[in-house]
Amino acid sequence: EHGFARVLARSAFRFHRMPKINERVEWVTTEWKAESWQFVRDYKVKSESGELLVSGLSKWLLTDFTTRKILPVKAILPYRKLNSVPFDSGEISCGKILVPDALEKIGEEKIMRSHLDGNNHTDNAFYGAFIKNSLPAELAERPLIEFRINYSKELLLGETVEIFLAKTGENRQVVVGKKNGEVAFASELAF
Repeated sequence: EHGFARVLARSAFRFHRMPKINERVEWVTTEWKAESWQFVRDYKVKSESGELLVSGLSKWLLTDFTTRKILPVKAILPYRKLNSVPFDSGEISCGKILVPDALEKIGEEKIMRSHLDGNNHTDNAFYGAFIKNSLPAELAERPLIEFRINYSKELLLGETVEIFLAKTGENRQVVVGKKNGEVAFASELAF
């Protein structure tokens, strides 16, 4: 309406217990006090009894819809009030993921029309699918405990993203997507 769009910059999720088929859950999300250049939102998925199943955190950027230029959060102030409650991130972080030098190519994906969102770039949900589809079977079949992702460059229709993998610790892997040799996204998985 005012020429702004919010784009997801980073997110992180911890899976305390995966919901079961047909289990009723409650999804709670809160927007916290914004940082200079990022909106902060947390997520909690709980069972009917209140057991925490999934916790998450995301950071969002404000952009000019036409130019795609990143704007400071204060640009939206004439149109909406910002939450002033400070956020305590607690145990989860969606900070910068370091990309290792030694990466093994494990796949690639061509961006199709069905991958696009309303901003005509790849919908955030597809990045997880690209990652999962590229993982070796021994990793893809293991239960995921944590998932973090940083988005660096948008993926557009017709582009190809190459997917790379590196083991960074016991039960930890970094998966990187590159377009034209530059990092488009970096994710960290803990099993």
